[in-house]
Amino acid sequence: MFSAGPAGSARVRTDPPIDPNKGKKILWKWGIPCWLAVILVSTLWPFNFWARNKAALGPQDGLRLIPPSTVYSAAPPLKLSRIGKFTILLDLTPDSSDGNGYARIVAYSLDESRRNFLLAQWNDSLVFLMETAGGNRRVHFEVEGVLRKGERQSLALAYDGQALSLYRNGDLRSTRRTGPLDFSGWNSGYPLVIGSEGNGKYPWRGSIHCLAVFDRPMTGDEIRSLGERNHGARQAFDPPLIRYEFGNGRGTVIKDLGKGAPADLLIPEHFAPYARSILGKPPAGLGDLWADKKDKILNVLLFLPLGFLLARHLRSRGFSLPRAVLLTTALGFGLSLTVELLQAFLPSRESDLMDLISNTLGTLAGSFINKIDRGTRRRTMVN
Repeated sequence: MFSAGPAGSARVRTDPPIDPNKGKKILWKWGIPCWLAVILVSTLWPFNFWARNKAALGPQDGLRLIPPSTVYSAAPPLKLSRIGKFTILLDLTPDSSDGNGYARIVAYSLDESRRNFLLAQWNDSLVFLMETAGGNRRVHFEVEGVLRKGERQSLALAYDGQALSLYRNGDLRSTRRTGPLDFSGWNSGYPLVIGSEGNGKYPWRGSIHCLAVFDRPMTGDEIRSLGERNHGARQAFDPPLIRYEFGNGRGTVIKDLGKGAPADLLIPEHFAPYARSILGKPPAGLGDLWADKKDKILNVLLFLPLGFLLARHLRSRGFSLPRAVLLTTALGFGLSLTVELLQAFLPSRESDLMDLISNTLGTLAGSFINKIDRGTRRRTMVN
């Protein structure tokens, strides 16, 4: 703008006063929504809330599993919960020999903390985890060099009341003595799940051609004979308890050809796991708490700037520091809770109670930075 001077003098331009806090106001105005966008993208990407189930049946590949995919029994297989000695036969072709975590091939469970047993892949190892009653509550049997990428192979896991034995293509690969095991603690309400955990997590990639469970231990000669007849349980000596021939399947229902009440499998059209885990379970001890400390630290760092920006904005609006910290922490908790609830519906994400806690702590820590910053500026002005 211009102001008039004395007569005959030039008009002088005078600029409006400069707001020293203009840059900060822009930062608070745009910084908060921008960081909210960063949080939502980093925690909910790729936003596939209505993903298609990629499990499919075919005469060549059998049951083809490409994440996200899941297949599970229409109802809990009660006959499976009553077994003692057993043999599990698998005819499968893995797609890879590396991975992150135990990729579930077969799981008799609901989620990571509620299971009877599972067969999983860890790199090229086959992992068998089983819950039992009594002193030794969990059996962990792992054999390396078994699952080879792109190679069709027949696996047999037998328990004879004293030991677990694993055969590959009829050859004994490993034995572990366990002594008598008590399965009375098994939960008969768990489903049988193929290709993932009961909650849809830890997917496995590959093809399964046949799965059979016998309610007796097969001998080494029997297993070698089955291997010589080219894969699995097609020429079994007696009817198995459970048997699925995936190469003969069509549609969305896989018939159980075993004895007793059938435990048919379902292939849902969309990725809808048997049960969703929301917020999971708190860790059993400090060891479990710090098992994934890297993820928890990243969660704190992700929400820390949000806490700083929100508290700074509220302080500029006249809120006292305690009120700003309290409201900021509540907003961070609400945002984190919303994210964790949404993650329960994403195939590649996991809803976790510890994530909710670490996110809230990050927001709280960020809000306290304002107090540190104000104290530093006051000391600078005094000096």
